[in-house]
Amino acid sequence: MIFNCMGEPINEVQNPKRVSDFKSHIQEHFFALDKDVKIEYSVTAESGPPHKRWYTSQVAVNGRVLGAGEGNTKKESEQNAAREALAHLIKQSVRDEQYMHRR
Repeated sequence: MIFNCMGEPINEVQNPKRVSDFKSHIQEHFFALDKDVKIEYSVTAESGPPHKRWYTSQVAVNGRVLGAGEGNTKKESEQNAAREALAHLIKQSVRDEQYMHRR
């Protein structure tokens, strides 16, 4: 499914140097499937002194957590959560593709 909807971004995700905005890729992918999809990012943990904070965030799609990430800023932790979610979707798509070819 992800290959059909996002063939180009998949190649970019496999080469992370070419992609910096994983949140946009998540949004484009899911909005292409469902305009009413609910994508939420939330900070699940903060640590470190005020001048050197460390954040952990997660991304959920329609209430289902797809990825988590960490970073020095909330934005960076959300981007890393989106990157993990895309990696999860790619792996799932490959497994689905392999399953379909076995039938």
